[in-house]
Amino acid sequence: MTDITVTLAGTPYTIGQLTLGQLRDLSVGVVLPDGPDPQDTVRRSFDRSVSIIAVAVGEANPELTPAALYKMKITRAEMRDAFDAILRFAGMIPAGEAPPGEAGAVESTTATSSPA
Repeated sequence: MTDITVTLAGTPYTIGQLTLGQLRDLSVGVVLPDGPDPQDTVRRSFDRSVSIIAVAVGEANPELTPAALYKMKITRAEMRDAFDAILRFAGMIPAGEAPPGEAGAVESTTATSSPA
């Protein structure tokens, strides 16, 4: 099994093999429904991304809770790249396929695979 590394606020975080509990929580995070209000939909979109990132990096870095991630100076590109890399790593998006809602996504440059 390989690990991946995602960069958040300029700091690299390694994500190892995911536990069954993490896979369950990632699945729940992906299907969080949109709300009727467009502003609520944007908030939920951020909440989905932050939840998924926190689940994946939290095993090795328990201090990286959703609340802690919201206080970090993470760029949109870092958040998107981490989100995409985590879903691919979890097998929820086939390699090379665009995540839901994104046409023609480009492979992440901040998330890399490394041998275990």
